[in-house]
Amino acid sequence: MARKDLGTITLMHVAPFPPTVVGDVYGPMPMLDVEPVIAQIGAESRHLVARQAAQEIPADVPWTPLVVMGFPADEIAAQLERGGYDLVVMGTHGRRGLTHFFLGSVAERVLRHSPVPVLVTR
Repeated sequence: MARKDLGTITLMHVAPFPPTVVGDVYGPMPMLDVEPVIAQIGAESRHLVARQAAQEIPADVPWTPLVVMGFPADEIAAQLERGGYDLVVMGTHGRRGLTHFFLGSVAERVLRHSPVPVLVTR
């Protein structure tokens, strides 16, 4: 679907927030130093994006990585508000029933609020 003459692909990955509270036999305790955890999540996410791009994007198609931390639907919406995008392509887990009810659907939220067309694949 992508071609080098159509522009640049932004390959976005939204990493989850690290836990700020850990539990043990004494109950919840705040994590004192989350910076190393954030750095590790960022490094692993950048590696994931680079590996995915190498597998899926043709070598002559320009792309740029975007790794952020937060809630996926919120971060995607914030990026789309900044503008400059013609199309969103995203995958879905295809959850149904109670799993969908409790976990929601990032794709569904993006579909409802995106200012540009959204292509969802499974």
